[in-house]
Amino acid sequence: MKKIILTVTNDLVHDRRMHRICHSLVSAGFGVTLIGREYPDSPSVPAFSFQTVRIPLWWRKGKLFYLEYQIRLFFKLLWMPCDVLCAIDLDSILPVTLIGGLRGKIRVYDAHEFYTEVPELIGRPIARNIWEWVARFCIPRMDLAYSVGPAIALEMSIHYQFPFGVVRNVPVRQTAPSDNMPSADHKILWYQGALNQGRGLESVFESLAHLPDYQFWLAGEGDLSADLRTLAQSLHVQDQVRFLGWVSPSDLSGFAVQASIGLNLLDGDSLNYYYSLANKTFDYIQASLPAIHMDFPEYRELQKNGPIGVLIPDLIPQTIVDAVRALEAAEYYQKCQLGCQNLALSLHWAEEEKELIRLYQTRVDSLHAPE
Repeated sequence: MKKIILTVTNDLVHDRRMHRICHSLVSAGFGVTLIGREYPDSPSVPAFSFQTVRIPLWWRKGKLFYLEYQIRLFFKLLWMPCDVLCAIDLDSILPVTLIGGLRGKIRVYDAHEFYTEVPELIGRPIARNIWEWVARFCIPRMDLAYSVGPAIALEMSIHYQFPFGVVRNVPVRQTAPSDNMPSADHKILWYQGALNQGRGLESVFESLAHLPDYQFWLAGEGDLSADLRTLAQSLHVQDQVRFLGWVSPSDLSGFAVQASIGLNLLDGDSLNYYYSLANKTFDYIQASLPAIHMDFPEYRELQKNGPIGVLIPDLIPQTIVDAVRALEAAEYYQKCQLGCQNLALSLHWAEEEKELIRLYQTRVDSLHAPE
């Protein structure tokens, strides 16, 4: 049995993409270990079909967090038995590159995002240049690379002169109500994901004053958690906003089917977001939930086969209000529900995992790494 080690910098508990990937690789006959971080207050990891290892850390963020994790991960990987080492994003790729080279192992890069183009690095040239150096040093040394959507995979293939495959971040197949219409008395805007910079959340808060009949539910936490709670108070919309915190992956779909409109808003100044294909998009599709998406390449392609909602060109609050009102038209809303239901038949993990398994099996067969 070939053994794969996958490395992330999170605590493993809420990473649904990695749960799916690891389960699928186990089902395909691989031995799988997922490595992440651990703090004293980290929640317990559920029982999975794959093994998990968490590295205890002192630092929680910033340069010292990344430095500490790189060092500890390097020594952790030095002796663990494996055939394949897979780095999830740039923040774990350097130890994978170095140890994989030293030990003669197959090296894989799973790019959840175009890391050097994330909003958190825009305007920080020193940090951005460091990560760009890491990328240009490590990516050409990989044996396999893939990302979450065709547009971002193509952009990174050109940027790094290295081919990227595509494994989309789609959920498992769900059965949503086929004729569910939002209640006129219980209107909910729904957002799931990290509360981070560039997600358009501030604009949604500003729009709520013009949408007094709506509540805004947010599932997730992030760098802006405290700031957004303060913003809700300062804009006097706190009664319309419900912060749910981290919601277990199994419970997310239950909230989505209660919602009226999903939100997938992104700042186009970030190339990572402009070329993105967010996992929440597919969750909304599986829930038959019409949504507001950005008018970016991947969402235009989905809309052609839908429609699945309304595409907007910017994050101006009035633009968001107009999009919400457009989805209040019953005929168009039902058309979007139908578009979601049609796309949901193929955009689910049972179909997408076939490409994941093909990529790994092809690479492992062609580049055998001895123990």
